[in-house]
Amino acid sequence: MKIFDRRPLASILCIFLFGFVAFSQGEVWLRIITAAIAPLLLIFSIFKTKIKKLLIFLCASITFAMLFSYAYFDLYFFPDDRVSGTTEIVGTVYDTEKANGYGKIIFISDSIGDDSFPSYKLVMYCNEEDAARINPGDKIKFRGAIKSFDKDSEGDLRRYYASLGISAKCELSDFLEIISHGNPPAEYKLSTYREALTRRAMMLSDNYSGRLISALILGERDSLSEKTQLDFRRIGLTHMLALSGMHLAILSIGITKLLGFFGVGKRTAGIVNIFLTIGYMVLTGLPLSVVRAGIMLIIASLLFAFIGSHDSLTSLSIAVFLIIIFNPTSIFDISLWLSAFATLGMVVFGEYSSSNQNRRKRPERNERPPLIRALFGALNWIKLSLLSSVFAISSTILLSMVDFQGVSILSALSTVLLTPVITVFMYLAVLTLLIGGFVPIGVLLSPLSSLVEIITSWLSSFNNIYVSTGYASTIILSVLITTLLFVFFTFNLKRIARKIALCLVAALLFSTYLTSFCLGLSVKNDDDIMFINEVSASTFVLKSEGKSALICSATYNDLALSYVNVAMNTSHLTELDYYIATHYGFGLINHFKAISASYKIRTLVLPRPRSDDEKAILNWLIKSADEYGAKIEFFESRTPYVIGSLGITLNHSTVYGEDTIRAALTIDDGDVKYTYLSEGMLLDDFANFTYRITKDSDVIIFGSHGKSYKDTANIHEGFNNTETFILCSDNLYFTQSSYDLYVDRGCKIYSHPKILSIKQ
Repeated sequence: MKIFDRRPLASILCIFLFGFVAFSQGEVWLRIITAAIAPLLLIFSIFKTKIKKLLIFLCASITFAMLFSYAYFDLYFFPDDRVSGTTEIVGTVYDTEKANGYGKIIFISDSIGDDSFPSYKLVMYCNEEDAARINPGDKIKFRGAIKSFDKDSEGDLRRYYASLGISAKCELSDFLEIISHGNPPAEYKLSTYREALTRRAMMLSDNYSGRLISALILGERDSLSEKTQLDFRRIGLTHMLALSGMHLAILSIGITKLLGFFGVGKRTAGIVNIFLTIGYMVLTGLPLSVVRAGIMLIIASLLFAFIGSHDSLTSLSIAVFLIIIFNPTSIFDISLWLSAFATLGMVVFGEYSSSNQNRRKRPERNERPPLIRALFGALNWIKLSLLSSVFAISSTILLSMVDFQGVSILSALSTVLLTPVITVFMYLAVLTLLIGGFVPIGVLLSPLSSLVEIITSWLSSFNNIYVSTGYASTIILSVLITTLLFVFFTFNLKRIARKIALCLVAALLFSTYLTSFCLGLSVKNDDDIMFINEVSASTFVLKSEGKSALICSATYNDLALSYVNVAMNTSHLTELDYYIATHYGFGLINHFKAISASYKIRTLVLPRPRSDDEKAILNWLIKSADEYGAKIEFFESRTPYVIGSLGITLNHSTVYGEDTIRAALTIDDGDVKYTYLSEGMLLDDFANFTYRITKDSDVIIFGSHGKSYKDTANIHEGFNNTETFILCSDNLYFTQSSYDLYVDRGCKIYSHPKILSIKQ
C-alpha cells in the first residue's frame, strides 16, 4: 500500500522518532555504530543516484535524532552526572504525597549548591511529618545528595519517573526548611475546576452516571470505583477510561454535526474546533494522548481550512514530533505510544478502505425496503468496526503485551458493543454539563450508564477472559503481527496480496488470543504449589483441578502487595478463585481492596472472628467483598478447607492485638503434607504445639512474616518424618546435631529461597 508514498515529511519524522527512541533507551554502542555507518551511506549515495535523496534524508534524520538524544539526556537531563556529594538545594514544591509513615516531595530546583543550575524536576523521600507541613507552591531548602535511578532493581522506577519528567532523586541528609509559601501550580487550579464539574455532573444525574461523566469527559478516572475500572480492563476497554483521541474525535464530530445543523460550513466549524480543542486539552490537564490527538485535529483543521484537504499520517507524525521536541521524556510514557500506534492502525485502515472502495453504482440498493437497508447498514458498520479494531489492536499488541503482561480476549467484541452506547452517553453528558441545570437531560443518562455497568460487569464475570501474555510464544506471535502490519502498509502490495496480508494479520491476532487463552487454562490446570518468600511476607500460589488460590501470611503493607504481584505474574494468573488470609489486621482491608482492584477474586477465606476488633475488620471486609463481587467463607476449626484436591487447615492464627502475629497452616494433597510455620512458632510455649502439629509433615516451611524476634530458636531432631526443610527466617537455626541428622537422612534443606515450586 506504501502509506509513506508521496509523504516525505511523514517519512523523515518517523525515521527521526524511531532513532530518538532507540538512542535514548538503547546502549552507547548503538550510537557508535550509527556514527560509523552514516558517513558510509552518504558516500554510497554518490554512486546510487536513484536512492540518493532517500539515503540523505535517512542519514540526516538519524544523525539529528542521535544528537538530540545526546544533548538532552546525556548533557542536560541527569544532574547527578554533574553534582556529587552533599550540597544545598533550593526548589519550589510541585507535588507532595504522604502515606504509611513516609513522604514524597516533587519539586523544581532553583539552585543546586553555589550554582544556579537549570530547572530540574526532582523527587525527595522524607518522613511523613515533613511532607505533611509542606504544600505545593512552597519554596524549600535542604541539604542532600542527588542520586540517579540507575540500579537494575530500580530500572522500572527510573522509566516511570522519567515519563513524569523527573530527573533524579534526592537523599535528605540534614535540615529541611520552608523559605516561603507560594501559590500551587496551575494544574491544581485546573484540578479544582474538574472536581467542581464532577460534583455538578453527580448533582445533575445519579452517582454512577456522574462518575462516568467525570472519567469519559474530564479524565478523572479515580472518581470511578476500582471494580468498574477492573471490569473495563478485563474486557479490554481501558482505553475508553483513559482520555485519548477517541474521546476528542467523538466530541469534535459532535460539534461539527451540531454546527452544520445550524448552517455553519465545515471550514468554519474546523476553526471553531481548534479553539475548543485547545480549551479541552488545557481543562483535562494536557495528558499526552489528548495532546497528540489535539495537535492532529488542529493541523487537520488548518489544512482543510486553507487547502481543502488533510493528511492524517503527516498530522500524526508532526503531533508526536512536537510532543517529543518540547517534552523529550514523553518517550517513556506508554500512553503516548499506545495512542500513536492505535491511531496509526486506524490511518492504515482508512487507507486500506479507500483503496478498496467499489466505485460501481448500485442503484438497486435504493429499491430495497428501508428496514433491509438499515439492516445492511448495521451489518456494514459492525464489519467496519471489527476491522478497525483489528488494525488498532494489531498496531499496539506488542506494546500492550510487554508493558501490561496481559490481554483481554474480548477487546474487539466489547468495543463494538459499547462504543455506540459510550458515544451517545458522552454527547448527553456534555449537554448535561452545559444546560442540565435548565433542562433535565441528566435523567436520560441513568439508563445508559446502567446499561454500561450491566454489560461490563456481565462480560467481566466470565472466567479466563483476561489472560496473561508472559509467554515466549505469545511474544513471538505479537512480533509477527507487528512485522506483517509494517510490511502491509509500507510496501506496495497488489490488491490480492493486501487481502491475504489482512487475513494473515487477523489470523495471527486470533491465534495470539487463542494461544494465551489455552496457555492460561493449561497453567491453571497444572497442579502446583508455589512458595514466594520475602522479608515481611510469605505467599503461596495453589493450583489444583482448575482452581487457583493465593495464601497470604504477611504484614499487610504496600511491600506485601508488591510480593503478591510478583506471585501472580510468576504463576501467570490474572484471576483467583480463592484469596486466603491467615490472620486479621486493619491493613488487610486496604490490602484486599488493592489486590481486588488488580485481579478478579471470587472468594475471600478468613479465620472466624474471635474478638471485637476482628469483627470490626470483618464488617469492613464484607463491604469491600460486596463491592468487588466476592463472597466470604471461613476456616472451620481443625477442618480442612478444600480447594480441588488440596485440603488447607489453619492450625493457628493469632487473635488481633493479643500477640505478635504467628500463623501455622497445613496443605495436604493426599500424598504429601506441607506445613507452614511463621516466625516465632518455635519460641515460647508454641514450640511443643509446633512439634505436635508437624509430626507427620513431609515438607516444613519456616516463614519470616511478623515482627522479628530478638531471641533465636534452634531446630531440633523432633521432625521425624520431614523430608524437606525450607528455612526463611534469620532467627531460626539448625543445631549441629540436628543438621547432621537430617542431612544423613537425605533431607533437602533450602535456605531463603525467593520463589520455589515446593510440589515439584
